Parts: sequence; C-alpha cells; structure tokens
Amino acid sequence: MPPRLPRPIQTRRAAGWIGLLALLAGLVVTARAQEVEAAAAPPKSPLAALLDSIEVARGELEKARAEWGAAEGTAAKAEAESELAAAQARLAELEADFQSIATGVDVGGFGQRQAGQFDLAQEAQELLQPLVEELKQATERPRAIEALRGELEHWERQRDTAAAALANLDKAMLEAGSDVDLLGELRGVRTRWAEHARNAENRVNTLRFQLDESLAQKKSIIDTATSGFAKFFRSRGKNLLVTVLAFFAALLGLRWLGQKLRRFSPWHRPGKRSFYSRLVEVCYGAFTFVGAALASLLVLYATGDWLLMGLSIVFLFGLVLAARGALPRFYEQARLLLNLGEVREGERVVIDGVPWRVRRLAMFTTLENPALDGGTLRLPVRSLAELRSRPFDDKEPWFPSREGEWVLLADGTRGKVVQQTPEQVHLVLLGGSRKFYTAPDYIAAAPTVLSRGFRVRSVFGIDYAHQAIATTEVPELIAGAVTRELLNFVERDQIGRIKVEFRAAGASSLDYEIVADMKGEVADKFEVISRALQKASVDACNEHGWTIPFTQVTVHPAAAAAAAVPECAGAGAGAGGGDETSSGGGAA
Repeated sequence: MPPRLPRPIQTRRAAGWIGLLALLAGLVVTARAQEVEAAAAPPKSPLAALLDSIEVARGELEKARAEWGAAEGTAAKAEAESELAAAQARLAELEADFQSIATGVDVGGFGQRQAGQFDLAQEAQELLQPLVEELKQATERPRAIEALRGELEHWERQRDTAAAALANLDKAMLEAGSDVDLLGELRGVRTRWAEHARNAENRVNTLRFQLDESLAQKKSIIDTATSGFAKFFRSRGKNLLVTVLAFFAALLGLRWLGQKLRRFSPWHRPGKRSFYSRLVEVCYGAFTFVGAALASLLVLYATGDWLLMGLSIVFLFGLVLAARGALPRFYEQARLLLNLGEVREGERVVIDGVPWRVRRLAMFTTLENPALDGGTLRLPVRSLAELRSRPFDDKEPWFPSREGEWVLLADGTRGKVVQQTPEQVHLVLLGGSRKFYTAPDYIAAAPTVLSRGFRVRSVFGIDYAHQAIATTEVPELIAGAVTRELLNFVERDQIGRIKVEFRAAGASSLDYEIVADMKGEVADKFEVISRALQKASVDACNEHGWTIPFTQVTVHPAAAAAAAVPECAGAGAGAGGGDETSSGGGAA
C-alpha cells in the first residue's frame, strides 16, 4: 500500500484541479458568449469593411516604411522598396474603392484628363484576343503532339551525336596507347560525353512515352468534331441561337412597324408615291438592317460572350470593307428606289421581248403583265440596272394574243392559244396535237391573230379564149360562186366581204385575185376557206364553160410561116414562135 500524502498537499492539489476546471469553464463560456454576440451582431456594411481593410493596409505601410528605413545593403534595400511600393499601391486602391462606393461615381479619372494615343493595333488585339484564345484551345492537342515530335527529333539527334562522339573517343583512346596524360584527358572527356548520351537517351525515352500516350488518347476526326460541336453548343450554342433569333426578330419587327407606320405617314398616300415617301422608305430600310445588327450585338454584350461578339464585329467590318467596292452599284440602286433612275414606277419595260408594267419599285421590284396567266414577276432591284422603261399608252397591247384566240405564226404553224404565261405559250393545233413556245420565241415568230378577223387570198387563172369577158362578167360570176360555196359551212354574217379582181395577164392565162374577208369566229376554218376559194373558182369554170389553162411545150418545124397561137398557157410560159421550139397552152 503506497504511502499517503500529508493533508495540506492533498488540499493544494484539489484546489489546483478545481481552479483548472473553473478556468476551462470560463473560457468555454466566454467563447460561447462571443459566438452568440457575433451571431447576434449585424454584418458590417461594405464601407465599414473597407475601412477596416484600409486601417490594416495603413499598418502594413508603416511597417514597410520601417523595414525600408532599417534595410542595409543594396539587395535588402531594393526588396524593401518593392514591398513599400506594393503597400502604397494597395492602400491607394482601397482608398479609391472607398470613395467610389461612398460617392457612387467613378473617381479614378476625376480631376484629370486621361491622356494617351489611340493604338488601333492594340485595340484590335484586345478585341480579337478571345477568338485567338479559343482557336489556341481548339488546336492545343495537335500543337502539343507536334511539339513533342519536334523535341523528340531534336533529342534523337543529340543522342546520335553523343554516340558518335563516344565512338570517336574510344578510337582515340586506343590510338593513345600508353600516354598516361592523354588517356586521362580523354577519359575525362569521355565521361562528360557519356553523361550527355545518358541524358539524351533518357530524354528520348521520356518524350517517346509521352508521344505514345498522347497518340493513344487522340480521338478520331469524327469524335473530335462531335465533341467540339457538343462543347460549342453547350457553351456558346445558346448564345448564338439567341443572337440569331434576336437579329431576325428585330428585322421582322422593324419591317412590321414600318408597314404600320406607313398607314399614318403623311408622305404615304394612295396613288403615286412621292419622292419623300421613297426617301423615307430607303432610309428606313437601311435603319432596319442596322437595327437588327445592333440588336444581335446587344444580346452578345448582355451575355458577355466576347468571342461571338468579336466574330460578329469582324464580320460586320468585313461587310463594310466589301461594300466599299460596291458603292457605285449601291448608288444606282438607290436612284432606282427613289424613282430617279432609268426604270420608273408605272412605266413599261421590256424583258426578253415581253413587256411588263412596273407596279412597284422596291428592293424586290414587282412587275406585272395583265395579258398573261400568273403575270406577276418579282425581281431584285439590281437586275433593273441595265433596263430602260418608258411611258405607255392605254391602247398598247401587253401581248400579241389572248387565250382562246387562233394565231398563224411565221413558221406556218396555226393553232389555238390555250395558255400563255411569262415562260411559255401553249398552242393546240388542228387534230389535237400541242405545241409549246417560249414567250420570247413566240413573240419573235410574229403571230398573226386570226380570231379578230382575217383575210384569205387565192389566185386563179382562165384561158385567153375568154378575154372578151375577162374584166366584166368573170369577176362577178366567180364572186357569186365563192359566196355560195362559203355559205355551205359558215353563216352569212360571218362573211365580211368577197372581192374578185383582175390581177394580171399572165404568160398563158388571165389571172384573178380572190379575196375573202372573214370574221374571227371562223378562224378555225382558215384552211377550209382557202381550199373553198379554189373549189368555187373551178365550179364557176365548169358552170360557164371556161377553159382552165395549163402549161405545155409544142415542137414544130422551123420553116413554119405562122406561129401557132396557144389556147392556154401555164405560169412562166410565153406565147410566140421560134426556129425550133415554142411554148403554148392547151385546153384542159
């Protein structure tokens, strides 16, 4: 059993333990009270927090000044001076922040004019820096692989050089023989080159491993492109989509607003537009594009996407540069839009042989032709630069024919127009066959419209034996026969006029020209009427006993004293005699 301590010693130990426990309890209570007080105390304002930071910075500045004053030596003095400058800059920055928050204005440049020259290259560099950084990040892996390959090739050359040097040193040591001094020097050199060779070999192995690892991690082109697009649309795709939507929303919204304002504009009134209304429209059109571009830039500015904003600015800048060379063309287009050019609103212009009326001059000009199916044409204003328009009369036709009319073309085609459009004209011929012409080719074929009235001509000849009545009775009798024949398949009111006139005394016949003017309702019987004129003439000859001449050749003796007078002659034959042959007519 251990000896017991005296009672005073035990009492003192107990009192010590009790005091220690009381001290710990007091510390816990004090810490808890501080926590409760800190939790209950309201947070400091930004100005109060800045003031505390300023007090701390002032203390650091005084400390830095003291260290600078006590520093000895050049190096210590320079280090203390740099610390003092940093403390001064920190204090000045905190004091400027305190004043900015307290006053609510930027006090950085107050009281002094910021001097400095504008550096376009520096500004462009700052603007394009996000784009360059993005491109560098996109090409980081290929550039790293290429850098590893270049460094590997360098160290392989170093290794080969070291190996060649060691081989030459070994050969020199063999040749040195027993020369101790030379061998010692060569051994020292060989030791250094052996170290170079080991370092080069280690570096080659390290770089080859790193290159193999990089190539093993390299993705295929498809995977790289897919991941790149996915990353782009996760990071910037939303901004790009919102920007595009903002551009078109502003563009369409401004156009819609312009249409609404046009109704209340004092310059836009029904009828012919004035110069001022056209000027307002041209200016508003330019403002619409500029406003849409500014809307897209504001969206990028709000989202803080400086990369896309830089690309947009570069794109717009490129458009401005490209527009410099097109200023003359833009000037001509502006003249057209202001109705001051060669093509003017409300006038007639010919395009590919087809006439058009300029209904409205705008960025997309509207042309119309009332005689054509779908006779409305929209053309960009730039395509009108080489055209010329003129005022027109209301009586001028807009196309040679109308649908449903019969036409006769220069190539002999006769048909009914069933459709005519700005591109082609569709004809139906007798028998049901169809023929198509392009609109310019159709106009070039000089169509003769039969449905508005037409004339049929025919030439018929009788024998000289009827010369006595050739100019008196024959024309009337042939005209009566023609009229009776035509009444077999047309109505009397569809016959305009029948006229038979003596035409000429031919070589072997007395020729008559038969003319029949017909109404357009019987245009489909054009060929029938042409044949009917000849048929009626033959019937008249048969009825009245007239001889129809025909061409013949008679061979007779050269000693014939009298030339035989032919009874009839054909076209191109002459009457008379000769020594050997003569031409004459015979009765049919």
